[in-house]
Amino acid sequence: MLEFTKQVSMLCSNVSLHFINNLRDDNTHFAAECPSCGHVQITPLPSIDILKILEIGSGYGWFVEKMEKKGFSVDGIELGMEKSILAQKRA
Repeated sequence: MLEFTKQVSMLCSNVSLHFINNLRDDNTHFAAECPSCGHVQITPLPSIDILKILEIGSGYGWFVEKMEKKGFSVDGIELGMEKSILAQKRA
C-alpha cells in the first residue's frame, strides 16, 4: 500500500496517510485515508488559501466542528433528518 509520509490528516494531524485511489481527471492528486481516524481527503492538499470548506454529508458535524476549531470557515450539509437535528443541537 502506497503511503504518504509528508501529508497531514486535516482531522487528527497524523502524518502517515494511505493511498486509496487516483482522482479521475488528475494524475497529481490522490484520495488518501488516515489509518488513525479514518478520515479520507485529497492529497496533496491544494496549495491555494482555503477560504471556506463545504462538507457534504456532514453526519453529526464532527468534522465541521474540528475544522472550525482549527480556524477554518466551514459549512456542513446533511440530508439525514436525525443526524441534522443532532448536529444543529451541538452547534
